[in-house]
Amino acid sequence: MKKIIVILLFFAGTLNAQDKLFYANGTVKKGIVVSIGNEFVFFKATDTSEVKGIKKSELVLIEDVRGTLYHISANSNLKTLRPKQEASEIKRNTLGLAPIALFTGRATFIYERLNESGTIGLAFPLSLTFNPYDNDSVVSGTSTGGGVNFFGGVDVNFYVGKNNNAKFFMGPRARYGTDVFFGKTEAYTLQTQFGWRFGNPQGILVQHLSIGFGFVRVISVANVTNINPRQSYAWYSLNYRLGFRW
Repeated sequence: MKKIIVILLFFAGTLNAQDKLFYANGTVKKGIVVSIGNEFVFFKATDTSEVKGIKKSELVLIEDVRGTLYHISANSNLKTLRPKQEASEIKRNTLGLAPIALFTGRATFIYERLNESGTIGLAFPLSLTFNPYDNDSVVSGTSTGGGVNFFGGVDVNFYVGKNNNAKFFMGPRARYGTDVFFGKTEAYTLQTQFGWRFGNPQGILVQHLSIGFGFVRVISVANVTNINPRQSYAWYSLNYRLGFRW
């Protein structure tokens, strides 16, 4: 006599809850799993409907009322999967800095938060702007003067691809603030950036390398004579970030 494994999926207080059957052809049905045998899963659509035997070979997964997934095999018993636990192991928070930006007068820190699947990230950069070369500017023939100011913004990063250790990303990038190094110029920039994220998803260190293309809109200029305020210019950026995940 074949051994039948009976699984209790709910208690009396949760009779209205539903389990899910995932078929190999892509169909999903909701109802109540009564028991599971060696060859069949016994299932009914509601608590009052007829119990039907469904061949294991037709099924891929069962999700019970608690959200636990079970792999179905025609030659073995149920095997519990733990997708929710695996998802929680993704380190969704990153705090990074942009060391190369120091050479252009920006001490930049970036916080990024990923969604549960790790496919979309919201990054919030904050830069302290200053002139690292006393009063000399990369803008030819100008003097920026001293002092500090701030630049802030937001990035939306869409991560795609199957290689989690080298993940391609793209998305919009926006900045607003006053750049002391470029003549205390107040402006905002809008760009689309393309880049790669390097690092093990379960690791601590992560690196981002990207390039952005877009425009800058100048609002006001304090110490530069060859830049007109209230004008837009083509703008690009080369960005490197070193971060720590948790």
